[in-house]
Amino acid sequence: MISVQEAQQLIISNSKILPTETIELENAFGRILAEDILADRDYPPFNRAAMDGYAFRFSDFELQTSNFELTIAGELYAGHVFDGELQHGECLKIMTGAATPTNLDCIVQVELALINGNKVSFPEANPKQWQNIARKGEDCKGSEIILKKNIFLSPTEIATLAVLGKKNIQVRKLPKVAIISTGDELVAVGEPVNAFQIRDSNAFAILAFFQSWNIPVARREIVRDDTLALS
Repeated sequence: MISVQEAQQLIISNSKILPTETIELENAFGRILAEDILADRDYPPFNRAAMDGYAFRFSDFELQTSNFELTIAGELYAGHVFDGELQHGECLKIMTGAATPTNLDCIVQVELALINGNKVSFPEANPKQWQNIARKGEDCKGSEIILKKNIFLSPTEIATLAVLGKKNIQVRKLPKVAIISTGDELVAVGEPVNAFQIRDSNAFAILAFFQSWNIPVARREIVRDDTLALS
């Protein structure tokens, strides 16, 4: 009989790195990534509004008088682009996720806005430059390594791959597995069992382990205590 540590070392020393295969993203859960994944562009890819509010030049606020007020020049929704050009003293009503024009560097959330016709003021706010704006490339830069190879693909990594546009990915192939239980005392689950026998429960524990890794088991069987059968 060998120790658990010796058994583990035997398994590790005889293990091989499995070859790779290309699979579609929807089949990637539970697999092992076989390639480094790079960002295809900056993220965010634009200055993104972090909440609903009003976007304006921070310099307008710095030059404020005692009654800071802006003219609402338009509205901007996520997925759209503002084609106009704002003058000093103007602002945009902007929605969460929208591409903030590059010359606007401050957003005050809608809850702090006081509307008077086409004018807006923020009597309770203390605006700061770049507040409520996720700046272009703030999360990562294009070509930066986002996921490293040899990691387990959980739902978090799957979502990240989708964000990066990876429809097909390289993963390690799954091993081919058979579960062999040995012993004259073992009886298959569902078969009659006498007072001197036990049901083969370990096989199902091992099966469940492989299922947790999405590894299919090709064969399960019980082998009796016979030298020829075991050889």
